[in-house]
Amino acid sequence: MSKVPAKSAAAKPTSASPRFRKKIAVFALFPVIALAAGGYAGWSYYESAANAAAHDLPDPISVSTIPTELAAETSFTHSYALASIIANQCGRMKIDALKKASDTEARMDGVLVNMSWAAAARRVYLLDERQCRLFLREIRAANAKAEEKAAGTS
Repeated sequence: MSKVPAKSAAAKPTSASPRFRKKIAVFALFPVIALAAGGYAGWSYYESAANAAAHDLPDPISVSTIPTELAAETSFTHSYALASIIANQCGRMKIDALKKASDTEARMDGVLVNMSWAAAARRVYLLDERQCRLFLREIRAANAKAEEKAAGTS
């Protein structure tokens, strides 16, 4: 007699276990589920873009604005601030239209006005005769633009 127990017919696996079958099913269905989710996401994205175009709404991807930091250095308030700061060193100018445009900007956006004055103060830190000429030319151009804008809205 041998000391090794004999294998019985009942102990032999005749088919795959139920746990193994579940694993196979999950691995087989995962790519199908991922593909379906990706298809639904793509469909909903293009559907929303089509709805925006149909309702004459701007495309959310293409809508952009100028950052306040950049707008502050191109505003009427910036030119008015330059004129006010350099008036004692470079001379005074008649800038009534620029003042009115600056006041209008101040009523619309206080942050822009604050940043414009700060940017103007940074620009005139070291002021010399050449910079005075450049600043005065810039202020005259901004004042003329403000006058055109005021004449167009009146």
